[in-house]
Amino acid sequence: MVFKSATKFSLAPKKGPNDRIYYSPRIYLPTKLVNDSRFPFKDGEDLVVRINGRKLVITKKPRVRNEKMALGAEREDLSP
Repeated sequence: MVFKSATKFSLAPKKGPNDRIYYSPRIYLPTKLVNDSRFPFKDGEDLVVRINGRKLVITKKPRVRNEKMALGAEREDLSP
């Protein structure tokens, strides 16, 4: 049972088109944390990331009933 774990944020350099370098952000989540029965996400699940003050909040992306609703809901859910 893991309640919390220390981790790191890093920027991994990558080569893009025309050999330009860009940085891909990474947040490592330890295996013990991800394997905990209370870990809220599954592999491949769509997530929403928000900045709330000095905290990063990660939640499951809400499901919607149809595509018209999806467009409006995504704009609302993903706005800062």
